[in-house]
Amino acid sequence: EAVDSASHRGWMAGAGVELAIANSPVSIFAEYNYLTLGGETYASEEGSATIDPVTHIVRVGGRLRF
Repeated sequence: EAVDSASHRGWMAGAGVELAIANSPVSIFAEYNYLTLGGETYASEEGSATIDPVTHIVRVGGRLRF
């Protein structure tokens, strides 16, 4: 079985917010990122397949500053 590799080029966009808690070294944050790597169609003797890698990334967390 032959295996080929391919590179995809794409772009990423995101937004986030961070909130500092008053009189505290703690802050909380939330972030959203959209990543797309461009679609490609691959063909072989058995047929074809379209690969369109898209990822939605959500991060929520806290930070302690000292």
